[in-house]
Amino acid sequence: MGANLLWAVGSVVAAVVGIGSLTGLGAAWLVLQAAVVASFAVLQIAGLRRR
Repeated sequence: MGANLLWAVGSVVAAVVGIGSLTGLGAAWLVLQAAVVASFAVLQIAGLRRR
């Protein structure tokens, strides 16, 4: 859960700051992956709260 959120935030930061040599498409893909991983984290949190 926490690792997913950290990964998502780190990915967005990497795309915005320009860490590495990302193309525009690469940065967009990285942000899209971060959104998917953040969604997983939200679902994990919701699932843990239902227990």
